Amino acid sequence: MQIERQQLAVLRDQGFSAVHMAQHLGCSVSLVYKHLAAEDLRMRDKYSTVSDAVLDSHTEAFHQSHSSAGNEVRACRHVCCTINYLYYLKTQVSNF
Repeated sequence: MQIERQQLAVLRDQGFSAVHMAQHLGCSVSLVYKHLAAEDLRMRDKYSTVSDAVLDSHTEAFHQSHSSAGNEVRACRHVCCTINYLYYLKTQVSNF
């Protein structure tokens, strides 16, 4: 089955999960993931395209300005609370 990069990108950007992409395209979820990998498309990009370096920088800046937050800020940078914080940053910081 031929799946175009553009199809995958559009579905991902519209918020489709891999399961929903597979249902929409009439193929298996594993085939969707295989094509996503071949086209260098990541599902997490639908949430944020922030690099790890930028994320680390902002996490460190937050930790420095809120020192009482403790090391939990650093420990949870890969979980939902950090994604929500990044979304907030994107809406608040113009040069993010």
